[in-house]
Amino acid sequence: MITTEDIMEIALCFTDRTLTEGETAVLITLCGEANRLWESRLRDELDPEDFRGMYCLACAYTALGNFNDGRQAGEPSPVSFRLGEFSVNRGSGTTVVRRSLQAQAEALMAPFTTDGDFAFLEVVG
Repeated sequence: MITTEDIMEIALCFTDRTLTEGETAVLITLCGEANRLWESRLRDELDPEDFRGMYCLACAYTALGNFNDGRQAGEPSPVSFRLGEFSVNRGSGTTVVRRSLQAQAEALMAPFTTDGDFAFLEVVG
């Protein structure tokens, strides 16, 4: 059985610094939720233990994307600024990391999950 601690161990490989006690608690919670999310999306006949490495990595990516978004959202930084003719617009950079990590997790898990994005639509012509 894959545990939150298994996923947390992988997620910690991608952090670039030592986390505070509070950050660790948040990341543990996010790892547990990512585990529940991905397990709910698996095809019925599959067990996460059969592809443990990819499953844990996808869960870690999902948790880290959400963790990074939350952490950066609390940092005071300008969204945009202008200096003469030069302007910088940071936009919604926090969600870019989350979307990238989520896309990587989706790609890893695509062979193992139900296809919830496909549908036949009737076109009246």
